[in-house]
Amino acid sequence: MINLFYILLFSLSVSFQSIAGNWNQSSGQKYFNDFSKSIYKNWADWNTTGPYPKAAKIKDGKLIITVTDKMLDTHTNRTGRFEIEKKNISKSLAVYQKFRVRSHPDNLINDRVLISQIKQYDSGGSSQPQATVFLDRAPTCAIYSYKKEFKDFPTFRKEQYLSNYKKYQINEPVFWRAHKKKSWFFAEFRKTEPANKEWKTLNDGKWHTVEMDVYPHSKKGYCIIKIDGKVYISLKNAPTRSLGGGNFRYDARIGIYRDTVKHSHTVEYDDWEIETYKPETGLRIGRDN
Repeated sequence: MINLFYILLFSLSVSFQSIAGNWNQSSGQKYFNDFSKSIYKNWADWNTTGPYPKAAKIKDGKLIITVTDKMLDTHTNRTGRFEIEKKNISKSLAVYQKFRVRSHPDNLINDRVLISQIKQYDSGGSSQPQATVFLDRAPTCAIYSYKKEFKDFPTFRKEQYLSNYKKYQINEPVFWRAHKKKSWFFAEFRKTEPANKEWKTLNDGKWHTVEMDVYPHSKKGYCIIKIDGKVYISLKNAPTRSLGGGNFRYDARIGIYRDTVKHSHTVEYDDWEIETYKPETGLRIGRDN
């Protein structure tokens, strides 16, 4: 009887720990992969829009992704990709993503080549970028509004959210989709540098460390991207959440997403770290950025 009691007690303990683990997910989790053994572990998967798992392999403890001109997205022949992701992150959590990355020395960059993104979804399945890192341009963050004119973005003023905002290029807000009979728009922010050509900061054949810290919110959102210790974009107290409504969620991804070209791109990744956390506990990239 005593042995049976301890067996039952142990079973209850295991069950409680499993439940507690699920409870903890609402306040944040940490995920890490050094790619020494597995590409996906038990928490990541590939994004099925680019259904080419053979594009990814592990060699010498590094993840190597190669996208060829034959690897087109399932819904269009204008883009191709292979991305792995931690998906279904709760709208109530912020996410900090960090990884090491190296562009292959022979990569030809003559169009958009994205290597990481944090992306939002609404209940209709529509997805919008929030934070993106590229090989052809400086990192980018986005804001959202029902107003097209930048000066009319609700409660949003450049001076309030961007220190030295003149350093940033602010793309004209563009129509995304209609929601509840309203048309909404997004505008992208990045350092004023060329696009669709080689961005030598990352496309130099060397290893670099990328950090992304984002929280999607209609007023108190933030988006900060740092490369090798230098902050390239920092939006704070900004309307960073998309306006599609419904059961909002978002994903953190690494991998290649590009416009269609006639050549291949190869990018290596290592030490992929993700932390989801309650935003009130403080930014994971320094508060002074």
